[in-house]
Amino acid sequence: MDPETTKTLLILRHAKSDWTTGVGDFDRPLTPRGRRDARAAGALLTRYDIDLVWCSAARRTLDTWSEADAGGARATFVDSRRSFYQAWADELIAGLRDLGDDIQTLVVVGHQPTVGELVATLAQPSALADQVARHYPTAGLATLTYHGPWRSFDLGSFRLERFETARDPGPAN
Repeated sequence: MDPETTKTLLILRHAKSDWTTGVGDFDRPLTPRGRRDARAAGALLTRYDIDLVWCSAARRTLDTWSEADAGGARATFVDSRRSFYQAWADELIAGLRDLGDDIQTLVVVGHQPTVGELVATLAQPSALADQVARHYPTAGLATLTYHGPWRSFDLGSFRLERFETARDPGPAN
């Protein structure tokens, strides 16, 4: 693989979780709407040839990826770790620099405030980047690109191409 090719970083916040279950934060599941929205996120992700997914091991992020997969998202490899659950943006950025250049497209399925911090730290300054950093809704998907090897990007050097919020429209009337 040419290390100078464009890298794509997709940052997906988990879908809406259910606070009423009485379980701890790590074990909190998705709501029915969250499941539908995560599946809608999968439809958005069908545009990409995903090499790798970094997914927090928390139930709501695992369920988000599972529903996204059911919605059409496909990845060569999914890496789920408990350390991603409490990781801060700088830890994930360090991991990005360690990626091999055979990874062209990476999806991070994570939590706020980390997902917003990733966008704020990696994206070139723009009104959209500021907006996303301030408000990153559930099932929000940021698409960032960078031209060059993972190991050599500078903070603020990714282009925020788009930000979408996956929402299932619900049943038709």
